[in-house]
Amino acid sequence: MSPDDDTARWDAWNAASAPQYPHEKAIQFLLRRFAPAERAGKVVFEPGCGTGRNLEFLAREGFVPVGRDISPVAVEGARARLAPWLADPDVAVAGLAEPAVAPDSCDALICIGVLDAAGPAHLGPAIDAALRVLRPGAPGLFLFASDADFRVRGNNPLGLHGYTEADVAAAFGAAGARLDRLCLDRYITTYDNRSHAQNEHLITFGKAAG
Repeated sequence: MSPDDDTARWDAWNAASAPQYPHEKAIQFLLRRFAPAERAGKVVFEPGCGTGRNLEFLAREGFVPVGRDISPVAVEGARARLAPWLADPDVAVAGLAEPAVAPDSCDALICIGVLDAAGPAHLGPAIDAALRVLRPGAPGLFLFASDADFRVRGNNPLGLHGYTEADVAAAFGAAGARLDRLCLDRYITTYDNRSHAQNEHLITFGKAAG
């Protein structure tokens, strides 16, 4: 699939099916790490921001949201969603590897349901980009499908990729001393009397301070 095909696919998805509410794991991750008095002015970057459901939550809580997405439709939607909160929101079209965000400029990063959509070639570059844009000591969160996720089996219309434990360990292990902490967890939600399991890698990390 060409980059143009990929962009068209996600343009169509964002126009018709984009989630409307912030993800609970993004909420938990950020509110547990930043007390109310600490949120104003803190820059939080979301690669693969979609139509801005998490960015709007960030703006409401006093954070400074920064979003990037390969879909122009998504970026347009995110800017419209942020208009009541910010006169000129920092949301633009860009990929995971080259997000056009200044190095050491972000106080946190969230990336929800993007790496499974992007595919395995983007895992290492996305980690590298995250560590590049985060300030020393800043935290990050990645959430994406594992190989045990029901969405990557059988009918998979979005072409989602499920990552093995070894895939994840190798990619984050390659970051080495650039990380000062790393937690490789799972977020599992079952449906229909446990007949389907949404089984995701929940990765939290911090950029090394020095």
